[in-house]
Amino acid sequence: MKISICMMVKDEEKNLDRCLKSIKPLIDNDVAELIVVDTGSKDNTIKIAKNYTDKVYFHSWSNDFSSMRNITISYAKGEWIFIIDADEELENPYELIKALEQKDINDYNTIIINVKNLAQPNDKNQYTANASPRLFKNDGSFKYEGAVHNQPIFKLPCISTNVSLAHYGYIMQDKLLMEKKFKRTSSMLKDELKKNPNNIYYRYQLGTSYDMHKDYKEALEEFRKLYSILRNSDYSIKKAYSYVYAACARAAFKNNMYSETIKICKECINLKKDYIDLYYLLSLSYEKINKKKESIKYSLKYIELYEKYNELDISKDLTVISYNIDQTSKDIICNNLAQFYFDNDEFDESYEYCSKIENNVMQIPLLVKILLHSAKYEKLIEYYDKIKDDFKIRTYFFNTIEQLLKNIDEDEKLIVYKTLSSIEGLYGTFNLIRSFADKREGLINEFLNEIDFEREPVFYSQVFTYIDDKNLILNTLKKLNTAAIRNIVNFLIADDERSYNFFHEYLVDADIDSDELMDNKLYISISYVYLLEVIKDTDYINEDYYNIYKKYVSSGINFVLNVYQRENLNSIYKCINNDEDKYFAALFLAKEAVKNDNTELAINYIREAAYSLESFAKYTNLYKDELLNINNDNISSTSNEFEECKKQVKNNIRSLIKNNNLDEAESVISEYEQIVNDDVEIVLFKSQISVARLKQ
Repeated sequence: MKISICMMVKDEEKNLDRCLKSIKPLIDNDVAELIVVDTGSKDNTIKIAKNYTDKVYFHSWSNDFSSMRNITISYAKGEWIFIIDADEELENPYELIKALEQKDINDYNTIIINVKNLAQPNDKNQYTANASPRLFKNDGSFKYEGAVHNQPIFKLPCISTNVSLAHYGYIMQDKLLMEKKFKRTSSMLKDELKKNPNNIYYRYQLGTSYDMHKDYKEALEEFRKLYSILRNSDYSIKKAYSYVYAACARAAFKNNMYSETIKICKECINLKKDYIDLYYLLSLSYEKINKKKESIKYSLKYIELYEKYNELDISKDLTVISYNIDQTSKDIICNNLAQFYFDNDEFDESYEYCSKIENNVMQIPLLVKILLHSAKYEKLIEYYDKIKDDFKIRTYFFNTIEQLLKNIDEDEKLIVYKTLSSIEGLYGTFNLIRSFADKREGLINEFLNEIDFEREPVFYSQVFTYIDDKNLILNTLKKLNTAAIRNIVNFLIADDERSYNFFHEYLVDADIDSDELMDNKLYISISYVYLLEVIKDTDYINEDYYNIYKKYVSSGINFVLNVYQRENLNSIYKCINNDEDKYFAALFLAKEAVKNDNTELAINYIREAAYSLESFAKYTNLYKDELLNINNDNISSTSNEFEECKKQVKNNIRSLIKNNNLDEAESVISEYEQIVNDDVEIVLFKSQISVARLKQ
């Protein structure tokens, strides 16, 4: 047997199957035996292990990691001992088989592989990395030492390989488990440090434990202690513990100590010129203190080292964990370089570094901006061809283009539209419509037959601005759900005066049949957006707005009476999940109560309505006054001094709530209610105060 895979496990059902699947090719090819030592699992760990091997053994936990490792090794019969943990995954098993088939492999005693310590469960692009000795010649002398952080005592010479492990153990999903591990590990380390306060390794591990626990201040304190110990040491000792300098620099950066970070990084670079993490920290630290040229200098050096990382001595240094050789770190530096060159109108250089960014969400905004500013529109087509099969990324790309096109003059826009019209599918047709007026009618019909407005991005609704047939617009909208209609109307009236006027005319002139459910839905959907838009910056509601609001309520009542059982509405309206439907139901019941001369009940229903649709409090207040025959001239004029006074008081209440002066706000409300009864906006304020108190 070539390899003995030795594992110790306890309660690892969440990880073990993933791990064992990854090493199964070694077992299936008779390259390896699998040895599993369980130290007291209470979950399905043992059952999972027995699906892969019959060599499952049981030993009680001894509170000594190394002694347990050594027990697993004692069962090994293979030529090589391979150490892997349950929270790890062998990424390229056939690369390991290839390494073991090298002619000179027996000239080595230890095989080094690359370990990627993942930061997120579903993202293998964000990780720290370190070279780790994991395969050891089984000559009877190999063992582990160290009660807490077990260390392999291995023989030279070593050979480095391209074999890689993904390590999931640093992903903090199970907070209770991570807290348990932190307390156990930090306690053991503190006990060891009581015996030997100057032990660099244990102090380093304690600082690392604090850092992983996000206790950044405590981590920095531990690393500073180590830094002080090493400062007066010989050069050779400092170099051997360069990873301590790097840890101290990272901790200083996380504590916003940028000058300290820069100082330590420069000291450590004098020890190891190719320590790539330090250039990353220097770049970001100089950026934080607004020294852009220095930041760019170290960014360029970082990229130079990143592109030849596997050739660097640091990549094979067993003492070093590289925190910034992952794709995410590289993307951040490339983004900074691309932005710097863009700001300096060096578009070719900006494009060069932007093209190296692999994260599409980070890359797209800057890439589109570069290509639009440099008028390299054809490259937008090239980029689309790369990402066209990913709906989310493709949509994000199109959305970004549309957003940035707002900043370009109309003549240039037309050139962009014509370029983009070569794209296949909806977006190409959309740009054909924008580019060629003489072909629009046929293209619009084709476009409307193809598009699903409920799924596609809202910018496509700009097509309505090219349609003269008002009925076609309304009939198209009528087929959509309420959310889609509102999204489209909101988009159109925000930027297009013609659309705003069109919807205003429709809302004023529409005569809605109470039995036409879809017509009522359309009116409700459009008027909701319009009514919120016209009062967002004012307390003034003119007669036009109020009449539209009353038609909105009328259509809403028609709608709920068609959807819900009229005779049971009184008993079920509180159970209605849709807030807007509940609003209409409550107003209908308020009207019924007024008909029955039950003013008190009507007011209660209006309060219920106000709670259901707080954004319409201003309208609801006016509707209440009209329903209860209370004279209110706010509909047509703002000259009334009393109304002005009410506005000022309510503005004051809003300000107090916004600034979290809740007691004072309640006091003003109490005084206000002694003068003004049943103001629906006061119901809204009380609701906001209750929510704010819950958050305290």
